[in-house]
Amino acid sequence: MMNKYCRSVKHLLVSGHIRETFLVVIKNFFKIREPIFNDEKHLKASIDWLLKSFRATGNKGFSKGYSLKTGWGRAYPETTGYIIPTLLNFVNYSNYRKKEIIKAVNESSQWLTSLQNRNGSFSNIASKNFFIFDTGQILFGLCAIYKHTKEKKYFKALNRTANWLSNVQEKQGYWGKYTFNGLSHAYCSRVSWALLEAYKITNNLLYKEKAQKQLEWVLSQQQENGWFQHSYFFEVDISVIHTISYVIRGLLESGLILDDEKYISSAKEATDNLLRLNKKDIVYSFYNKNWQATVDSKCLTGLAQIAIIWLRLFERTNEQSYFEEASKVIEYLKSTQDILINDENLKGAMAGSFPVWGEYLPWMYPNWAIKFFIDLLVQRRKIKDNVNYIIYQG
Repeated sequence: MMNKYCRSVKHLLVSGHIRETFLVVIKNFFKIREPIFNDEKHLKASIDWLLKSFRATGNKGFSKGYSLKTGWGRAYPETTGYIIPTLLNFVNYSNYRKKEIIKAVNESSQWLTSLQNRNGSFSNIASKNFFIFDTGQILFGLCAIYKHTKEKKYFKALNRTANWLSNVQEKQGYWGKYTFNGLSHAYCSRVSWALLEAYKITNNLLYKEKAQKQLEWVLSQQQENGWFQHSYFFEVDISVIHTISYVIRGLLESGLILDDEKYISSAKEATDNLLRLNKKDIVYSFYNKNWQATVDSKCLTGLAQIAIIWLRLFERTNEQSYFEEASKVIEYLKSTQDILINDENLKGAMAGSFPVWGEYLPWMYPNWAIKFFIDLLVQRRKIKDNVNYIIYQG
């Protein structure tokens, strides 16, 4: 492990990002936490960084993130899609940098529609291949921008997207083609959730039927202890809480839309395992099928995601432990976000892992970590203020 760590640091120190790398490594090695401020300061720092990631691409979508190895990444269509509802909800909550946010949302939406394939799908950033999951996450953005603007071009785009997703689904309910590694993934419950958002706008029953069919397949993958098979990128009996949370959130939100208790109960059964673990210590990045941690690093993205789920369940059940554990995670995440550093690339960013060389996206500050952190803080403000800031989903 030490040799692997030393090799990584050596690579980083010759990558041209020496100063920031050295500071981050020292803090992470000695587990030095950042100062914690109120929600507003962390939200503003998060928005500032997200807008920086937009400018880093020449205003064409949001950069995949900032790497200590290679700097800013290319614009990432998949996560740009679900960042759109995040920013529109933030605008409902706050006027901070509102004009810039709306401009970024509009330009990102136009950029996404320019990327849409003739069949309605979207391709992965690294290839010209159609991808189910990426397309589903972009569908969230298309639904949100249509609800926001009522422009016909977005209505047409979201219909084409939802039609393609519906048409390529397997008879058994899962998506087997155009998937990562050619595998069927339970985390595509998030795609079903997106289809239901399209159904709410269009009243096209096909989208509802296809979503339900996939959700039934996901239920068939759940084990007696709440674990989901096929919840990771590869065919193994471990998974990262990032994709585990994708599975759970897709089921939960779909269940709430459909008013179907079986999906909600399934989500609750899975997430209660993580709740139990979090009461002992902030949950780790990877777990096996027996809910045993396999690493000692933290996946910051996944932590934000699971805390959102707990807050959503708190709204439904009023079980105080959901709110308490979500708040515990919020304070932990705040302690990993440096909002005082002079380096503009890192100020307000959130790493994939803590420590930064951890197993999930080592040395990387992905845009989706900040996306879910913003969602989490706005969700808690929604509960505390008793005001529904969250109009757009994703």
